[in-house]
Amino acid sequence: MNEIATIIEDVAEEQISVINLEHESHQAKGIQSLPQVNLHIVKDVCTKLDKEISFPVQFKHELQNIDYDKLADSLMFLNGCLVTKSRFVSSCTERAWKNYYRSYIINMGLVKEVVKCQQLSAWISLKVFEHLIILAYGNKMEKNVTRINTLKDQEKSTINYIGGCIVKKIKRKVMRSAKTETCDKKLYCLSLLVCQSQEETVENQMTFLLDRGGLTYIKSKVANLLYEAETTFQDMVGAKDQLKLRNISVSDFLQKCLDNQLITSAFYGLINDGNKIVNDEIMGEILDTIIILFFKIRMHHKLKVLMDSIRKQENKSRKEKSLRKKLKSSHPTETNNIETETNKI
Repeated sequence: MNEIATIIEDVAEEQISVINLEHESHQAKGIQSLPQVNLHIVKDVCTKLDKEISFPVQFKHELQNIDYDKLADSLMFLNGCLVTKSRFVSSCTERAWKNYYRSYIINMGLVKEVVKCQQLSAWISLKVFEHLIILAYGNKMEKNVTRINTLKDQEKSTINYIGGCIVKKIKRKVMRSAKTETCDKKLYCLSLLVCQSQEETVENQMTFLLDRGGLTYIKSKVANLLYEAETTFQDMVGAKDQLKLRNISVSDFLQKCLDNQLITSAFYGLINDGNKIVNDEIMGEILDTIIILFFKIRMHHKLKVLMDSIRKQENKSRKEKSLRKKLKSSHPTETNNIETETNKI
């Protein structure tokens, strides 16, 4: 237990200062262009509507008389409804749909001029925007299968302790920086991750045993988030030797965690349970920092365990060699006879 605590101190203090740079580079990588309404998308949507059995027959006749070029022009307002994709896909989708409902009320007259039928224009607008949503943020959220039940109780206890230490370290770092509105929002985010009362506390034997009044207890949702990160870490590390372990990239681990909707959705839900609105950039920076520190602490510990086992093996080999030398020097004849008999066999 004390070994884990020492590793957290070493890694967290050394690495937390460089995480902002890593976050900025990762954020830059994540920027991608959004899809735009075009003639191909409009035709594709209308063709699918025409083939739907449940689609009203009178609307199918109307589809045959639509000028698709003019329809595409009238739907260009949908481009402004999409928001730049971030790691929180559910957040992007929610905001995009809110933009759509506001924008459609303002621009529905343009679509009706082309389609003529109010109901059909609303239907086409909705379906075209659904198509854009899928292109921008992916199909319906892929269901990641959780494997946290494969973790042992001792592993979960250690992860809870690590999580509490990470949140505390980040909070301390933010409090040391200049007081700004951004810092206040970061501290607010961090406050939503920790238990404010005894009722919220996750049963955590390790934290309880090491606590002398200053340790942080994380909420169960944060613990589950880190359990998911731990299963990702175990998948990446596997049975690799110490040389291959050093080649595992923190950016690869971060990306794998951010691709897991069980992690990003849980974090987004935690922050949005509060009373204040926090933008995705601040939430993303906090989540990135937690994941990166978790990886570095776990990797540091993994390498230390491997190096300790190598040292033990080397010490064992030295002792065996030393013992053979002593045997040879004290009983040379007897030792030679034993070796000769062994060779005959």
